[in-house]
Amino acid sequence: AAGHRSGNEAFGARSLFEDARLMQAVVVLDRFDVRDFTLDKDVLSHGASNFLYHMERFPGTVLLLVSAEQQLGNVVHRLHPAFVSGLKFMIQVPRPSAGERERLWKRALPQKCPVRCSAQNFADLGSRFALTGGQINKAVYRAAAAVALRPEGVTRVVTFKDLESAAETEKAKGEGEASRLYAQQFL
Repeated sequence: AAGHRSGNEAFGARSLFEDARLMQAVVVLDRFDVRDFTLDKDVLSHGASNFLYHMERFPGTVLLLVSAEQQLGNVVHRLHPAFVSGLKFMIQVPRPSAGERERLWKRALPQKCPVRCSAQNFADLGSRFALTGGQINKAVYRAAAAVALRPEGVTRVVTFKDLESAAETEKAKGEGEASRLYAQQFL
């Protein structure tokens, strides 16, 4: 990828798309904030217009990764037509199933990370916490960091309790006020 930029930092659009064109790269914009492209605005901001201008002229592939809890159709009708017309495909990726989450928990832990969890523990995490793959990765990182920061003399092994606690934190973050407000914007 030419660059991995979070949010709408991509409003430096000219250089982003030019660099990607020169490298024949895919542009990946993670956690892209579609609120700058909603119908609430009669006129798109200069930054949003600039972004669309360069996106429409880019000969390669642009992936906008947008987090939305609602069905794709409920979000798309709120977007500005100029933005929607610049998109070639829109693909909704559903939340992983309990079985998929179980596998994601197992895969997210590095092989060299000392872990004390049974297969049943991973099945439990997968069924109890309806997290996305990204949230599972964050929870694993959070658990591993907590274990690494334990004082000397204390066992530094990731346990089911560590992962469970981190999953609870990620779940709470996902249910936080900011997420509720963001979701309400697309009702």
